[in-house]
Amino acid sequence: MQRRHEEVMMASIKRKAVLDGIRVIDFSQTRTGAQASQLLADFGSDIIHIETPTAVRCLGKRPSGPAASTASN
Repeated sequence: MQRRHEEVMMASIKRKAVLDGIRVIDFSQTRTGAQASQLLADFGSDIIHIETPTAVRCLGKRPSGPAASTASN
């Protein structure tokens, strides 16, 4: 029984991920984009996240100031 378990474990280690070798460039600026990138990474893809130097991260925080009224519409 122990030997069978070891064979199964070795087979799973050798198995390639579904998206192994796929490179994804992520330009997203929202939480949903980050979640989608995480899902792709979980399946084995390489994620390259690109953001502008002045990027505003929208991770659950509501915008404030004059742009807040147009951002929520």
